[in-house]
Amino acid sequence: MNVVLLSLEAQEWSLPDRLCQLTGIPQEKVTCRTFPDGEVCVRINANLAQKIVIIVHSTADAQNMRLHQLYQMVEVAAAQGAKRIICIVPYLAYARQDRRTHPGEPLSGLIVLRTLAMLGADTLVAIDVHNPAMFLHAPLATDNLRTESIFAEWLLQKKMLPPLLVSPDDGGRQRIEGLARCTGYDYLVCAKLKDETGHTWYEHTPLDVVGRDVFVLDDLCSSGSTFIPFARYLKESGVREIYYGVTHFFADGHAIQRTLGFPVTIVATDTLFTQWSTLSVAPLLAEWITKHVAE
Repeated sequence: MNVVLLSLEAQEWSLPDRLCQLTGIPQEKVTCRTFPDGEVCVRINANLAQKIVIIVHSTADAQNMRLHQLYQMVEVAAAQGAKRIICIVPYLAYARQDRRTHPGEPLSGLIVLRTLAMLGADTLVAIDVHNPAMFLHAPLATDNLRTESIFAEWLLQKKMLPPLLVSPDDGGRQRIEGLARCTGYDYLVCAKLKDETGHTWYEHTPLDVVGRDVFVLDDLCSSGSTFIPFARYLKESGVREIYYGVTHFFADGHAIQRTLGFPVTIVATDTLFTQWSTLSVAPLLAEWITKHVAE
């Protein structure tokens, strides 16, 4: 077979294994040494010459180290003469640094794209990138996959009292509209207020949500600084149950629950490994591979 999937060994992250099961593509485990000074060095014990190499690697949690591991895998594959190098990076580090907020700041997201292209990567596939417009300036082929269908499948199996889909800000309008199309449920886009310090709040304007079960959809949660005031706002407006669907969930779910003082159901995907990762993006990625990767 001229296609091979690479992933780091000794990970609790099961996404690469699930992808291999769904696609039938053989997997080669990559080892990684960490030196006393903190530097890392991967080793690929496989012949990649003239093969289509699919690198499945998330750059979450210790982002800088994970990125360097990705760079090294791409470099080795290119050096061995791989026919094509596809990087499947479900969570793409630095994607939120997609603009210069202040003079003198870098476009760090673009640095990642340029580095992958320079090292020899042909294609980058990510999931729910913060600002997909960043990919317009990419020097390699890119694809941003969206997770609405995955959340829709979960939602349609739940018995929610008059369900309402909610986005915490206008930036998530496209996602919540996509989820509404998949489910047929009503949706609402709220207005988030934020000051220069990053403090987030919501005005207590009347919402027609009394007695309803609400599903909040978000692309990323790193601390809960947006969701916590939003959940309080919804609860004070009369919502019955709150479900929080997040593609990339970094936060401490228990801490969020303690801070709120009332229960919420957190539903996250496995773009990174946490105990909240109950939905898998493997079918989404397997579909992409089947469509775009030919031997």
